[in-house]
Amino acid sequence: MFILYKSVIVMEYNRVYAFGCVIAFFYRIGWTIDDLIKTGGLWDSENLTCSYVANSLAGFHYTIADIVCDVIASIGAVTMFLKPENRELSLYNLWYYLAKENVLRSVITMIINPFVMWANYNTTDYNYLAIAYCVQNYVYIRLMNMEVYWS
Repeated sequence: MFILYKSVIVMEYNRVYAFGCVIAFFYRIGWTIDDLIKTGGLWDSENLTCSYVANSLAGFHYTIADIVCDVIASIGAVTMFLKPENRELSLYNLWYYLAKENVLRSVITMIINPFVMWANYNTTDYNYLAIAYCVQNYVYIRLMNMEVYWS
């Protein structure tokens, strides 16, 4: 969500763009609430084990929401670069750093998110699904570190 906030600032608080960001944010929050309600554990008294019951639809839409947020942020960056006053980028320009970080972030998220979407629908073992989400979260954490490092 930090990426959406940063892109609204880069887009100079454009109301239409900010509205799109708010819609994407609430799409993500809505699926978070759905997941909190429908995901849980079941106690198996016969085997004395607890089974985790995941909501694969929410996991799929989490990933879709992440892709939508990244696409919106990318659209904002590209729009700003197309403005005539921003076309000449020097290596030390703020816009150059934003472009570099945005392209790199988009490429990385477009690699990890389809993997997580595939895992949501094709994995019956929740251990593999947990690994997929752990890898996704690790990548997102590293991307946030990249945001801080380049700012």
